[in-house]
Amino acid sequence: MAFPGKITRNGNRLQLQNFTGEPRFFFIEEFALIHYFNEGVFSWIDKIVACGANGMRTMGIYVYDKGQEQQPFVKSGSSFLLDQFNQPFFDYMKRWVKYANDKGVVVLFEFFDNCLFWATEYTPYDPFYPHYQHAGDHYAKTNAFTDLKNSKLMQLQKNYIRKVVETVQGYDNIIFGIMNEYIGSQAWHSEIAKYVKEVSQNRYLVAGCDHNSPATADPYADIWFVHTGNRDFLTSGTPHVSEDIDALRKKTGEGKALGYSNDGFGDDGPRETPNDMERLTRDAANKGIQLLGFMDHKSWIPTPGQLGPLNEATYKAISAVFRPAPLGPVAKFKLDARSYVELKRKNVPDDLLKKLELLKDKEYLTEAEFLLAVQGTIGRNPTEQYKTLLVKYATIGRPVEGFVDIADVASLYSNHPNVAMERGGKAIYTTTAQGFLAFGYHKSGLPTVPLQAVFSIMIDNNTHDDANILILDVYDQRRDRIIANKLITRKDFPKAGDFSLFKLDFTPPSMTTDVEIRIFYFGNAYVCADKIGILDPADAAGQTDAELLNALRSGQASGGDSGSSSGAEGWTLVLEDKLTDGKTQAQRGGEGKFKLNEGYAITGRNQSYLLYNPGITKSIRVEFDAKGYIPAEPMYGNNDQMSLIVMQDVPHGTNWVNWRSIDGFLFQLQKLAKFENSTDGLKLKAGAALRTSFDGEWKTYMGQGLVGHPLAWDSSKTYHWTVVFQPGNLEISRDSQLIFKYWIDPKVFGSATQPIVVYIGGDFGANNVSPQNVTYSNVKIYRS
Repeated sequence: MAFPGKITRNGNRLQLQNFTGEPRFFFIEEFALIHYFNEGVFSWIDKIVACGANGMRTMGIYVYDKGQEQQPFVKSGSSFLLDQFNQPFFDYMKRWVKYANDKGVVVLFEFFDNCLFWATEYTPYDPFYPHYQHAGDHYAKTNAFTDLKNSKLMQLQKNYIRKVVETVQGYDNIIFGIMNEYIGSQAWHSEIAKYVKEVSQNRYLVAGCDHNSPATADPYADIWFVHTGNRDFLTSGTPHVSEDIDALRKKTGEGKALGYSNDGFGDDGPRETPNDMERLTRDAANKGIQLLGFMDHKSWIPTPGQLGPLNEATYKAISAVFRPAPLGPVAKFKLDARSYVELKRKNVPDDLLKKLELLKDKEYLTEAEFLLAVQGTIGRNPTEQYKTLLVKYATIGRPVEGFVDIADVASLYSNHPNVAMERGGKAIYTTTAQGFLAFGYHKSGLPTVPLQAVFSIMIDNNTHDDANILILDVYDQRRDRIIANKLITRKDFPKAGDFSLFKLDFTPPSMTTDVEIRIFYFGNAYVCADKIGILDPADAAGQTDAELLNALRSGQASGGDSGSSSGAEGWTLVLEDKLTDGKTQAQRGGEGKFKLNEGYAITGRNQSYLLYNPGITKSIRVEFDAKGYIPAEPMYGNNDQMSLIVMQDVPHGTNWVNWRSIDGFLFQLQKLAKFENSTDGLKLKAGAALRTSFDGEWKTYMGQGLVGHPLAWDSSKTYHWTVVFQPGNLEISRDSQLIFKYWIDPKVFGSATQPIVVYIGGDFGANNVSPQNVTYSNVKIYRS
């Protein structure tokens, strides 16, 4: 169940869009997992959901593994470059926030942690440490960190906050915490909370964390959490929950929502048992608390990046008493403001719409329940007459009217050297260098009717001159021809400093056309683009440009393939080799054996492989299954690189000694064995045709993949690999999760005449090693 919608506060009560009744959020608190790119946070979310929780609390700055964890900033030696973001950290953040959203989990994300100022063993590992290292005790350090007069530090803090907000801005399942157990001045807390509100355009609630905090009167904070739970158990066992909540209410006033956390019990969690936590939860619930936090000290990480055993019995006991919601049915129908506009546009009479105003924003679980309410408002015959339209335009989460598809520019390719991630999209600062701001947004299967490509783009100045700024085009990649294009000059922008809508008319030549929509930057201005869409003007008739722009920018990206070749549509299968039937079409090298109903197991470690030559010269797609990968696989001698798949467009047996300069060597994907910080990573090596600034090598442990590092490997699991190699695109995915994605200049394919040779599970080279213990099956090779 995806998260229903936006969280709002009405006085001291929380409300949830598209949810009937009051929500109750049960947060499990865990701070380290988001700082390790090993996929562990996804498994943890699954486990807490299974135990009945619907929230997670975590922190953007975590230093308790003394530098082994990933931080939001680029590391240089033992310090951090606070003006440079660690982009893989934010890519990972977007993935786990989306996963939490899809699981119906709200994220309480704390930007900062006051504990760093008194935990002196760990303080030097804080990226912001140089800005307060010379202060005295932890109060002085707090004051130095929150000094409003230190404009440079304040700007660095705000840049970090803006980056986080822009990373997650497509999701509603977020509450932002300012600082864990804050003890500094209210002025700083208010300034930061106000900035969060401004930069998020009031989309998200802001929480404070009270541990005798002087900032509880912050007018911009929506929520305050009690953090004094240890008083309940560490002395006489007398409950203090009720009086702690009353004491906090007295400090915050009546206009804030309150939460309660057991944080403060101590690192060993002596009373974090089902019985004790049931009693605490009941006391908090009886006070009307809607937010409950549980820090499971027993799960604190004994090995960096790995959870200890979870206190699942206690999670379930808390859930049974607190009854987090939503966990059950979610409303599916509601007449919102947009519903009435759309119904009027479809000629539903004004007198009926006026009567239906009585149902505005009321939520219904089923279509039958909704239509019964409509019938009671406008009568049986009108309900039957307009039933289809009413159901369509009352459906919660319906697509924006008129849009066939919407894509996030941030997820698309760019080849301009100065592209920056900003304002939820991509930007280029004023320069004379030219290149694509965005390309790789593909869509096929479009109807052959007049359509419009629509763009949300901003410029810094629209009056200086009338220079050429952009070309917008719709491109047929497979036929290498422009379907439609438009030159955009400075004065074509109706305003500066805000996003404007641009339209480009086009008609797909056929339903099989692979349409690509692009933005080319000429230079001469700062521009930023955040969304591209495809609009059916007939369905959007009557909407103003302002309405369309708002719909485009607020619409969820459905993406098409959004630059990712996730399916085999448009490809022709030329070879299928199941391997589970004891037969193969491959040329086998080295040692291996068939396992009945399982596939072909490569048992040799050197020069062992399955070799396929499907006769394809340019665009190729390869899929296969593999089972048995060993986590932290031991090195083979002094070799830590195990070949998963290799492609080349030169004959079998070609020497690769100068692989970086061989045009015919396409790439080699390697699983990395147990060796220092590269353990369980992936490396992609590419020949001259694909080389970039990474000198032909991309490594997950260097932050050059899309999944972080290390990757999870499970010897009992079957992984499905997909490789797409074509002009303009190289993609490698595991279980539909994109790992590497790089642009390939189509020019390198122009002279390709040799067929592509595919090695799976190893390679012929003497120094190329196969992964141990792996069985392969279901090989499919396609051409386009």
